[in-house]
Amino acid sequence: MSTENYWRNDSVTVKYGVAFKRGGTEYITSLIEEALKNKTRCATITGNWDIESHIRIPSDFTLYFDGCYLKMADATFD
Repeated sequence: MSTENYWRNDSVTVKYGVAFKRGGTEYITSLIEEALKNKTRCATITGNWDIESHIRIPSDFTLYFDGCYLKMADATFD
């Protein structure tokens, strides 16, 4: 992979011009937990995120993806 198409630092990975923030699993899990606490049972994901492990989505729950990209983080096989 050429260096102009891919680079990373401690918090962001850029691949083909799209920046992916680390911590996507924690971000999405926190949105789901908050929606369950306030009984809305829906959450909206925005931004571009690296996913480090699986995310459990409860039954009867709506997850909206609003202009976002999700990708599995490097070396993730969960």
